[in-house]
This record gives sequence, structure tokens and C-alpha cells, in this order.
Amino acid sequence: MVASIGCARGMATGVGPRAVGESTTAAVVGGIIAIILLDGGFAVFFYAMGW
Repeated sequence: MVASIGCARGMATGVGPRAVGESTTAAVVGGIIAIILLDGGFAVFFYAMGW
């Protein structure tokens, strides 16, 4: 999941060092948000399962 976010942001990068920095920041923030949401989803799932 995190790798696909990074790849998508990398493929959408424009030209120049500023675009690379903005894409990197967007990829890191997207990855952190994805990890938090997936962790929360798994926590709810496993709680509901009684594990």
C-alpha cells in the first residue's frame, strides 16, 4: 500500500527539484495516513473478531 502511494506520487512528479520535493512530501504524508487508517481498520476488525 505504501509502495503504491510512493510510486503513484513519483510517476506524477513534474520537472525540477521543487517538484521532486513536493512529490516526496506528498508521498510521505500519504503513506503515514494510509498506515494510520489501515492500523485502525485492522484494530477494529480484530476487536470485532474477539482476538
